[in-house]
Amino acid sequence: MKNAFAISTVALFTLLALLPLGDARADAALSIHGKGIEVAFDRDTGTWNAWTTVANERRERILADMVYGGDDFRSTDPDYAHSGEVRDIDDVFGKGRELTVRSRSREKQPTLLLRLRVYRGHGFITAGGGVVNTTGEDLRLQSFSPAIGTAFPEQDELPNLGFLTGVAGGGNTQVLRETPARSVNNLLTTFGTEGRTRSLMMGGLTYVDFQKTALVDRDTKTGRLRAELTANDPVGRRIDPGEIYSMPDLLYIDFRTDNPFEAAEAYGQAMRTAMDVRINYYTFPSICMWFVSVRHFGGDRDAINDTPGAVREMDRIADSGFLKYSPVAVRLVPDNYEANNEQGWWDDRHWQMYGRKERCIVEGGHYKKPYETTAKWCQAITERGGIPLTYIQPGVRSEDYAEAFPEHMLFNEPHRPRLGPDGKPHVERHAIRGGIYGILFQESYDYTDPGFLKHIDEVYDNLAKGGMKGIFYDYPTRACPARGGMEDKRSTASAAYRNVYRPARKALGPVCYLQERLAWGSDLATGLIDSQRTEVDTNALSQRAIRKASLRWYKNRTIVSYDMDGKALMAKGHQQQIPIEEEERRAILTMNYAVSARLLLTESFARMNTEVLHDLSRTIPYHATPLSARPVDAFVREYPRVFDFRIGDDWHQLILFNDDPKGEATLDVRLSGNTAFGAVGLDPRKSYYLYDFWNDRFIGKKLGDDTLRQRLRPGEARVLSVHAVLDRPQWIATDRHMMQGYVDLVGRPEWSERDRTLTAVSRLVEKEPYRVIVATNGHKAVSASAQNARATLRPHAEDPNLVVLKLQSDDGGDARWSIRFEKR
Repeated sequence: MKNAFAISTVALFTLLALLPLGDARADAALSIHGKGIEVAFDRDTGTWNAWTTVANERRERILADMVYGGDDFRSTDPDYAHSGEVRDIDDVFGKGRELTVRSRSREKQPTLLLRLRVYRGHGFITAGGGVVNTTGEDLRLQSFSPAIGTAFPEQDELPNLGFLTGVAGGGNTQVLRETPARSVNNLLTTFGTEGRTRSLMMGGLTYVDFQKTALVDRDTKTGRLRAELTANDPVGRRIDPGEIYSMPDLLYIDFRTDNPFEAAEAYGQAMRTAMDVRINYYTFPSICMWFVSVRHFGGDRDAINDTPGAVREMDRIADSGFLKYSPVAVRLVPDNYEANNEQGWWDDRHWQMYGRKERCIVEGGHYKKPYETTAKWCQAITERGGIPLTYIQPGVRSEDYAEAFPEHMLFNEPHRPRLGPDGKPHVERHAIRGGIYGILFQESYDYTDPGFLKHIDEVYDNLAKGGMKGIFYDYPTRACPARGGMEDKRSTASAAYRNVYRPARKALGPVCYLQERLAWGSDLATGLIDSQRTEVDTNALSQRAIRKASLRWYKNRTIVSYDMDGKALMAKGHQQQIPIEEEERRAILTMNYAVSARLLLTESFARMNTEVLHDLSRTIPYHATPLSARPVDAFVREYPRVFDFRIGDDWHQLILFNDDPKGEATLDVRLSGNTAFGAVGLDPRKSYYLYDFWNDRFIGKKLGDDTLRQRLRPGEARVLSVHAVLDRPQWIATDRHMMQGYVDLVGRPEWSERDRTLTAVSRLVEKEPYRVIVATNGHKAVSASAQNARATLRPHAEDPNLVVLKLQSDDGGDARWSIRFEKR
């Protein structure tokens, strides 16, 4: 994407850098106003402050005495003098005002640049900056902080103080209660009572040259909160003498959105807008050939992680009949942990040469006849109704590649050990790789080298021409040049890491599926990847994994789709010896849908019986919108158990989860009230219908200010459709999908008062009965009809106010239906 923010400010920063220093004290204060926000820079102190407008138009200062600077240089250093400019802006967030500041040293120190933006239609601040190298020597900028200072200085008490960390990947996202609270990417601070909560969200907004870190601590003298927001990189950006470097990276600050859920969601949406994120959603399930063939995960005896094995599995998928619900992706995993392997080469010849000799028990290479090329096996998968995916280790070395192309390696050396903080070479820690040949940890490929990037383009050109639709990147942190050695001497390590994914995104086209495994918890690949894995190799679902993923709800499906790795539906335990019963299977499927956005299966479709395929089909396809479930009790309970897909003010999909697999649990959920304290946030003046999907049961009508009490079986995940009661007939549930209409209804049903008809379009599956539950609300259902389907109408067994519309079609597809009513 083109970074509109950076492009529009480079010229301005150039002008500011060339202006004479002048007398900063002679100028008026620099200030800008946005939606309920005022920001002002004090030339006398070298700091900035931010206020919000509260009740009765009173101003409250939220950020006080904020210092800015890069590395060891701060705007409050005594020899800095400050000047600046205010101008109108119009960017992806709309119209606003920008405050730019130049802090110029009278000594031989770099000139510091700051830019702050506020908007008419948004309650947040964007912050950036840069450096003018006025030192006369090369400068390498490793960190830049636009905001270091006091937060909420007018708050004497901070009741129920908590911090939601923004760590991604395999990091342990959680709600902290003590300071210091530090997190990569972003950090949400929240406090208050049921009467009013307050929140401060700080984090990265755009990712180009730097990662981001946020920190909140308490001042040891005053007890006030100290906040710090930083862009950082282990190598840094080289800035030549006289060069003006305007950071393309922006950071985000929001103190106007009081509710912590809303503050987090506003941040996720802002990131999506700023980075122009366009996720390819995994609406379909995927099956991993590594899992299917690995014995200790219960792999099939005849399953082999090679191209004939992948095509054979695709045949099994087609034979199961599941393709009437959605396509299925088949992921080949060509990994090999010998000294010479396919990594680095990534071509058909080397995928034919190498296969994994242990665990998967592969004879020969991963590519075999009659599917010995990318084009042949991808075509075979596609023709059978599947989606071909593959696997790359972007930072794992093949020794023969390093020796053949030393200029493609970091430092231009084929064998350069990685040195630790102690200056000694690291020992290779990968259990399998180190166990095979016990080498030292060596530097990997240089993703800034023109020759290597040309080779990468050829790799992806071959995959694209062959019909490849996606790639899983394993051990990606090994591709980050954290110790430097890049051909591009000006590049940061972060910018080089983004080059891992950029060529694939360009070559494979707009519809491809790129996944980053674990990483180090960074959002650095935002805008280039579609999914990010959160767990180490697993085919089970854990309480901790659910918490980790659910606390990222505001990023899930918004900037990336989270993937909790594999899920078994038939059996579990070592070598899958323990059968998975219906309750647990449905909980696995439900919770995976609720807190992540991708389903990876670890068992062959040949093993799945009718019951398993049915339950699986009730959660497929996954929806392709940014909607994710809030963990309702995230700030009141260590492990959330209540999850809310808020589809609209009058429609929620509520999921209740008993995370105790051995005992029943009673969950009490307040339907209205402050959501920061565990309430769903329904309108207390309205009434609501609730329908239980898996148990096919009408819960009844509840007042919005009621407490919902549900007794759940051990390990049960209960899905409730919640609809505000209307004064005319309305649909309240369907049985096709656990989202009960969000996926299978094409638009919402429409009521015609003149004709007294309820009309909608439903997406049917061939030969499968489809039911719509309708509340008559004082009307009598007279008849039903449908186009492209057979329609029947009958009373609901549990409540005389309900009727059931049944549709069925031999061919499936969209069917328009109507129910005609008359007043009782």
